Amino acid sequence: MYTEKDPRSSNPLRGSHTQLYELEREQRYASALIRYALALMCFVILAVLISGQAYPKDRAMRIQANQFERAIQHYFADEMDFPEQLADVSQYVLLDGQWPRNPYSGQPIRETGSEYFTAPDSIGMLHYERLETADSAGYRLVVFGRRGVLDTRWGGQTR
Repeated sequence: MYTEKDPRSSNPLRGSHTQLYELEREQRYASALIRYALALMCFVILAVLISGQAYPKDRAMRIQANQFERAIQHYFADEMDFPEQLADVSQYVLLDGQWPRNPYSGQPIRETGSEYFTAPDSIGMLHYERLETADSAGYRLVVFGRRGVLDTRWGGQTR
């Protein structure tokens, strides 16, 4: 009878076939998880780049809206009331003697007359609405971009 141990079984660096299979399976799982995470990151980055935030004309329209919002606040500081219409703030919003330009068409920015987006009529326009209650006054400024409402700005004061 053969009583000697097999020298292969005493080597601590060698594992059984089951252990090797488990190790390979864990490595495949980790590799697949990394690939899926990278793919998800790529989709998120692509979505941010494609979104309206990354569109330069939308950014320019938001900057124009900031100028109008500051003009409304200057008007309020001088008159202690909000303007009835957007044209009332013209002295505060003129840049080098000119009305701000619509970044989409190059024409002066206009009031839409409606808070609802209608393409292509509303692109690059604003809608101003004076709001008033018994104890407060305020405004709402809706900014329209290439795909609809870019932003809605609110302001007001309690009397």
